Amino acid sequence: MTTPARTWQCLGVPIDCVAQPGGTELAPDSLRHAGVGNGHRLIDLGDIRSRLRDPVRDHETGVVAGEDVVGLTAELHERIAGRPEPQLPLLVLGGCCTLLPGVLGGLRHHGDDVALVYLDGHVDLYDGRTSPTGEAADMPLAVLLGLGPEPWLRAAGPRARLQPTDITLLGPRDEDEARANGSVLPPDLPGLRYLDAAHLKQSDRHKLATEIAEDLTRRHGGGFWVHVDLDVLDESAFPATDYLMPGGLDWPELTALLLPLTGAPACRGVSVAC
Repeated sequence: MTTPARTWQCLGVPIDCVAQPGGTELAPDSLRHAGVGNGHRLIDLGDIRSRLRDPVRDHETGVVAGEDVVGLTAELHERIAGRPEPQLPLLVLGGCCTLLPGVLGGLRHHGDDVALVYLDGHVDLYDGRTSPTGEAADMPLAVLLGLGPEPWLRAAGPRARLQPTDITLLGPRDEDEARANGSVLPPDLPGLRYLDAAHLKQSDRHKLATEIAEDLTRRHGGGFWVHVDLDVLDESAFPATDYLMPGGLDWPELTALLLPLTGAPACRGVSVAC
């Protein structure tokens, strides 16, 4: 099964939450060279200017490169809110998951009620206090729920804030580690739809994703956004990730989830992180 060809816009976000050159900063160009979007028409909007460069953990917020993260988020918000032809679906090439609050802030800037489907090997609900590293990629869902550092929340904008019922979280397998570190967990957020990797591997993934897309289409007039961190894949399937873990999805399992989601008319776009 394939999705019908569509015209997409594409924006690169070459950042790495360790705040040093290299690593996931290289991913947008690598994905372009690998032929991402083949089968669709891509209008390439280039890359954002911001980079994460200060490897020091901010004393007040607990976030590595905290000021850079705020600047990045503000730039992404502005670029996406003001892009030409906003009716076209958007492909955002990361980079790391730090990009997401700026993306959702831009998408929801004009009042659109955009929901989120988040596929990731981690729950990403840390904040600057509970994150073991202070890396911003530990925190995007917390920020979107209004639980993150205040400067980052302001940069994302008030419309970026989601309710748990707006979020579908698929594929994490680090809940025990997150609990030990004092993170907020999905069961702490009533209404958040949460299926871990073990559940997904036992499910009819195509049927599940179709049902999710249909439900979000009914409940959200602004459609939904799909975020994919490739560490949702098993370490044997994608060894290039920064966070190697067993027990993840394989490529056919991930594809079975993504095709119904990204092929739905209500899908506003996709962001990819490594």
